[in-house]
Amino acid sequence: MEGRIAVEPISWPDVLPSDYTTGLKLLNPGERLRFADNAKETVDSPSIDKITAWQRGQLIFDDTSLSEAAAEFNRYGTNKIAIDSPTAGKRRVGGVFRIGDPASFAHAMANAYHLQIINRGNTIVLTDKRADTR
Repeated sequence: MEGRIAVEPISWPDVLPSDYTTGLKLLNPGERLRFADNAKETVDSPSIDKITAWQRGQLIFDDTSLSEAAAEFNRYGTNKIAIDSPTAGKRRVGGVFRIGDPASFAHAMANAYHLQIINRGNTIVLTDKRADTR
């Protein structure tokens, strides 16, 4: 949010180079470096309000997949959300939700997308299928 940061490969010595070197990423306030597995890293500038919403007890989603939203909820608390269908997981989500209330989020998604909720202990499962009531 403020200042600058340098990101370098872990194999480098613990000394910041005096000039720009290949492999060194310099980030300015508001920039984010993202990388995963073997994909090329990317720098973007997400909404600061969205990224820091967790500090206010909120999660903000804007055209986020249901699977990504569930994974974000699962970072907080002991109650988890699981999506058992690839089709349901691809549904798009938008809105502001309370971090500590995954059940309300699950109910909102179930109502919006006609999904079923199955409670399995500390896990709320969202599914396209009807729950077996036998």
